[in-house]
Amino acid sequence: MKSEPVTQSDTRTERSAEDSSFVLLRNNIFEVFRILILRRWAFFIPFCLVVCLATIISQYVPRVYESTTVIERRDHPVLINLQQTVATGEFARFFRPTLSRDVKSVETMADAVERANIIPNLPRNPDGTPTEAGWELLRKKGAILSAGVNVRLIQRTEHLDQIQITYKGQSPDIPRRFVRAIKDAYVRRVRAQLVSLLGDAKTYFETAAQRQRQQISDLEAETLTFQAEFIGIDPTNPGALKLKLTSLESEKAELDRDLAMFELEIDARKNRVKQHKLRNQQALALNIGSAKLLGTTLGPKAQSIESEILSLQREIHELKTARRMTDRHPDIIELGKRINRLKSQLESHYTAGKSDSSTAPAGQHIAAGGSPAIWDMELADLQLDLQDRESRFAATQRRLRIVNGDIIKHKQLEDNIFRYREDFQIKQDLLGQARTEHTQNSRRVAEISSILSADESQRGISFAELTPPTACIKPISPRSTTVLALSILAGLGAGAVGVLRKELFDQTYHTTKQVTRSLGLAVLESVEEFITSVERARLFRRRVIYAPTIVLVLLSAVGISCAAAFLSIERPKTYDRLMNKPRSAWQRAWGEPSMADASKQHAPDVAKKKAVDQKPAEVRNPNERLTSVQDDVALASVEAGS
Repeated sequence: MKSEPVTQSDTRTERSAEDSSFVLLRNNIFEVFRILILRRWAFFIPFCLVVCLATIISQYVPRVYESTTVIERRDHPVLINLQQTVATGEFARFFRPTLSRDVKSVETMADAVERANIIPNLPRNPDGTPTEAGWELLRKKGAILSAGVNVRLIQRTEHLDQIQITYKGQSPDIPRRFVRAIKDAYVRRVRAQLVSLLGDAKTYFETAAQRQRQQISDLEAETLTFQAEFIGIDPTNPGALKLKLTSLESEKAELDRDLAMFELEIDARKNRVKQHKLRNQQALALNIGSAKLLGTTLGPKAQSIESEILSLQREIHELKTARRMTDRHPDIIELGKRINRLKSQLESHYTAGKSDSSTAPAGQHIAAGGSPAIWDMELADLQLDLQDRESRFAATQRRLRIVNGDIIKHKQLEDNIFRYREDFQIKQDLLGQARTEHTQNSRRVAEISSILSADESQRGISFAELTPPTACIKPISPRSTTVLALSILAGLGAGAVGVLRKELFDQTYHTTKQVTRSLGLAVLESVEEFITSVERARLFRRRVIYAPTIVLVLLSAVGISCAAAFLSIERPKTYDRLMNKPRSAWQRAWGEPSMADASKQHAPDVAKKKAVDQKPAEVRNPNERLTSVQDDVALASVEAGS
């Protein structure tokens, strides 16, 4: 029962507090409006003046014009396959880190300035290319303009990029063509750089392929040598080693039989040679009978015949030894017939002198076989046969030693066959890897060659213009809305300052509340101001004539200044057309030459300059051309800075 009155009291207190705060806010708002109405001229005049001044000043703020283009850079499918290589790296990511540097490099900027024809009357060679002095001017101008260039990369996929190139400048004529020139210069330089990279990659792959071809040849030779040295190491032919061992053992058995047979034949022929020599000695002793024949001096004719017989016998011996001819060979038979004929001549020569007592033994000696200086052919044949058997015996022994070594080696190979097979498999793997790499490098060389021989638009990277360079119709800075908003805010601030100053420094009382609040005295009654006829006329003129005139003039000034600021930003051509007449009138009023008069005065100079430019290059003074171009560059730099 007691809680209800308490609740009602709290509710009434809250309502009274809310009502009092609302009444206070309403009173403050009414007070502000009262002050604004009372001090309307202190607010209105500064507001209009500051707005006009701010909008007029905004027309001298430098305008910034912008042009933007977006191009697409796409990798060629063949180029995509060349990404993960030692020589080239990743082509798609090669140009991304250096994009800003490539676009804003000194050479690219100079090329863009030259293509956009930003510097008129540039010193050029007879073929149209800029001279060294011209390139120096282009580089300086490009370095100045590069401050307004901005590049942004939008990576869509690993091999697809979108590049946004933006230029900001103070001249409305340069940005669009300069952005297009920058894009063209960048595309040309990227393609030239790509061609250089592809040329280096082609050289690398050709060198690698040539090195791998040599490696393949060496490995094939090593493999064949290894196979010949270690029979049966090839896992695809495991029975070759067993077959080789069987063949070697059979050859060894046959060589053993041949050695035994050769030993018997050599012994038999040695006995025959010994017997033949003994028989010849006995026959010679019987034929000569004494030592007288051995001391017989032969004539020159007999000596020449014996020398010829000896040379023929040596020739027969050489033929039998070197060329393995037998007695049945036609050459041997012919030489034997010549020897018999020479022997007959020698015998007739000895028997010619019948008065000589020694001719009979000499004739018997010739009939028996000739002079001791002449060879015994049968003995020579026997010795030759013996020598042949001995050489064959030695060759068989050598072959037997080789076969025994091969048998030992192949038995060791049979014991270590798995280890040798592992080495052989390593060589085979290296050979297969070298062939695979050679095939890949050869294919890469062919692919790079196809790219280098393709059209320029399809040479590795293709470029497409997604958004052409935007036109510079109006500046991007300052904005018209920003200028008007800042001007109005400045006007409001100036009006507020004027009202505040007037209110603070005004010591008069306008309401009874001000008297009560200031003096603390209760006002019993107030009397209105006594207005005379003169004062009434003055108030009428001020309210009907002066005040509307001032308001109209100030509002017109504000409207004109705001419209001028708006048109200078949004419609610069319209603004220039409307301002031509006021500017001409102002210049005529102050005695300055107008634009038309200046153009008329400048026309003869322009015609004279054109006439000078039309002269041949060798007639004109290069120093004058360079000075003129430097002046143009300086003027363009000043305009860019302003």
